[in-house]
Amino acid sequence: MIPALEAARPVPVRLVVQPRGYARESLALLHAPRLAMVLLLCTVGTFLAPEVDGVRFVAELALLGLGVGLGAYRLDELQDRTTAPSVPRAHHLALAFLGLAGMLGIGAWMALAYSAWLLLPLGIAVLGVVGYNVVRVLHRPLVYALTWGAMPVWASFSLQTLAWPSPAVWAAGVLPAALALEHLWTWGLRRCGRGAVCAKEQNALRGGSNGPCHSLSVRCATRLTMPDEVNAHAKQLLRLQYAMVLGLTAMVVLQHAG
Repeated sequence: MIPALEAARPVPVRLVVQPRGYARESLALLHAPRLAMVLLLCTVGTFLAPEVDGVRFVAELALLGLGVGLGAYRLDELQDRTTAPSVPRAHHLALAFLGLAGMLGIGAWMALAYSAWLLLPLGIAVLGVVGYNVVRVLHRPLVYALTWGAMPVWASFSLQTLAWPSPAVWAAGVLPAALALEHLWTWGLRRCGRGAVCAKEQNALRGGSNGPCHSLSVRCATRLTMPDEVNAHAKQLLRLQYAMVLGLTAMVVLQHAG
């Protein structure tokens, strides 16, 4: 006799999003775990180089902290309004400008101090960061994989060696690119409770297209009603991915140290 099976039950849609306050929303907008992943991948690229210049490494971390943590995420929030809707648009614009200005300033200093050639990889990185969040036609999985996964490794290596990545480093960028996409698509299994404020075009709760969100196949309405079991499973997968990137970084740094 076949036992009775109980399917996972969708949860009710959250129709109201309670304000979290300016400070909490600003902190949430840093997306600290994902920013940490980018900085760890930069560390991987740095320590794949034969010699590491500590000043350049610290400057790069500051450059990305400003450019991504303040610039890119604020520009993305201006489009979607999902994480910090109570923060005024003028504040997002001002902080995005400061972040990108700091990013460009540090990049220009490194180009003057070390080599004008650095303007090329740094410029590509800046265009990727800004373009992905502003030019919607570039909001594609391949661009995400390159910008948030492969580019931190490749550009960091170039910053240390003042040369294009070696064939081995080009190949090494494939792994973080795949990890970045896996991380992005795993978020598609998390339940979304921001539908009441989200300004994305696929937001089904607000009459949108009900298109895929953080996934190639999981649609907005599904994320709004994602069962508890699936949501909890996705949280564990995300934590595992953080551990994978941390382990990869530790391996590369320890291998460099000998």
